[in-house]
Amino acid sequence: MRLGVINSDDSLLPFPNYGGGAIATRNIISRLPKFFEVTYFPPVRLLDEVYDPSTRDALVSTLRGLERGNIHVPQSLIEFFESRFFKLRLKERISEYSSLMEKEAGSVDYLFDPEYFHFNDRRRYLPLDYRLSDVFALSRRSGKRAFVEIMGLSDLQHNWLFEPIVHYVKYSPFLRPGGLFHAARFDIITRVYAHNLKKEMFAGVFALSWGSLYNLGLDHCAKCGVPNPALAIDANLLNYRKRAEEKEDSVVFFARLVMQKGLFELPFIFKSVLKRTETKLVVIGRFFSDRDERRFFDLLERCGVRDRVIWKGYLTGAPLFEEVSRSRVLVYPSHSDSFLLRDYGKPGRGNPGCGLQYTGPLQRLCEATRREVRERVRQRSNGRAGRAPAEGSRL
Repeated sequence: MRLGVINSDDSLLPFPNYGGGAIATRNIISRLPKFFEVTYFPPVRLLDEVYDPSTRDALVSTLRGLERGNIHVPQSLIEFFESRFFKLRLKERISEYSSLMEKEAGSVDYLFDPEYFHFNDRRRYLPLDYRLSDVFALSRRSGKRAFVEIMGLSDLQHNWLFEPIVHYVKYSPFLRPGGLFHAARFDIITRVYAHNLKKEMFAGVFALSWGSLYNLGLDHCAKCGVPNPALAIDANLLNYRKRAEEKEDSVVFFARLVMQKGLFELPFIFKSVLKRTETKLVVIGRFFSDRDERRFFDLLERCGVRDRVIWKGYLTGAPLFEEVSRSRVLVYPSHSDSFLLRDYGKPGRGNPGCGLQYTGPLQRLCEATRREVRERVRQRSNGRAGRAPAEGSRL
């Protein structure tokens, strides 16, 4: 089968793209050639991100390098960036490039987007269908049906209008009014995306848990499902495990330093921790706006915990694993996650973790896990003395 991959998040390309979602997307795309003939379509958003010859050359080099991983990039699209890109005005680029993509899409059987979302609100010059997502526009214009995987789109429940606002007010009483507007706008846009998934152009929809589908009202959708891949943990993480006596008296938080990851609740959580024990908080990550950075450190001062907090900045690889494994607890009050790589890595690093009862996907996954554990305990209790746990008991 010939599969056309188009990722609006451009996770394969040489532009900054942080977070577990981007890592998961790259892992998915890199493995597809084992099962399909893969053709990769660079997304339309690149027409705004390539702004000088050096970024253009880096892009072209990356696209040609994909061939070594058995991922084919149409030569006509590469030549467009090499020879035509800087000769055209922006609207002309969009028109010519989208026409080339639609023509090349005729050679594939299906389209696939490993992270269906990415509303391009700031790119108002794009046609409306491309502002929604590249796979939606390309499927609509080429007539090729698409498979998609949903991640960030389904982080919050949308069972009734403006439900995300109630969520953020409940967990973030210090949220700026602009954040409430963002939550309301996100709710409306998400409903548009979920409605589009029911259209005939989408042949199948994959999610990371049934909770993701429930959040979008798609849990009874016939073409929607949840893959069941094997759970894989990087064995190298075991090298960073430390015995209890080797650990420091610290708690750690690492993520993108944005509101959605619980950044502004963190000072108040740590203040409560200090009422019970003497420790320090290690914060690892990158701020994405000066305003968020100022607000975070202002909250630390307001809570009186500034001298107990160490900000390490952005770490990755061995330095990150070493720093996290030294801590006793991982604290992670995130509101927005659908696939937590850090949670799956906790057993390898030897870190217990605590956080909010995660939004839909993990909340429902945890409920299913508790039911399964109770059932296994009950089964093991058969033939033994004593009673199995009652149905409503906690494990």
